[in-house]
Amino acid sequence: MHRLGAWRRRRRNRRAAERQKIIWEWQELRGFLEEQEQRLLAQLEELDRAIVQRRDEGICSLSWENSLLSERGGEKGQQPLSQPLQGAGGTGGREDGRFRKPEPSFAELEKRLSDFSLKSAMLQELLLGFKGELESGGRVSSG
Repeated sequence: MHRLGAWRRRRRNRRAAERQKIIWEWQELRGFLEEQEQRLLAQLEELDRAIVQRRDEGICSLSWENSLLSERGGEKGQQPLSQPLQGAGGTGGREDGRFRKPEPSFAELEKRLSDFSLKSAMLQELLLGFKGELESGGRVSSG
């Protein structure tokens, strides 16, 4: 009888240890997923800001070029439209003797967005597979 009581205690302790291990592992997984969520959301926000900034710079550049064209239209000895306006439209031009860092083009931003969407789709597929595996194959036999 004493052996049976000791065996039951060991089994109960083993189940309690397994329970604690599962709780700890899932807490770790939740923390990791929350960190990844915040990282991905921050990257998406950064990409949104870059797109808006690039769009606004393009609008300002076009307004500036339009203003130059209007001014030159009223001048005598105006520059022919076939010649490019000096300093107009360059994203990597010089200002105050220093080179500006070129801003990412819309094509680059579009590629970053596409890469982000692809990564998001891959993560969703992984999550669905993981969820399906847990729901179908995660059953433990009582042996």
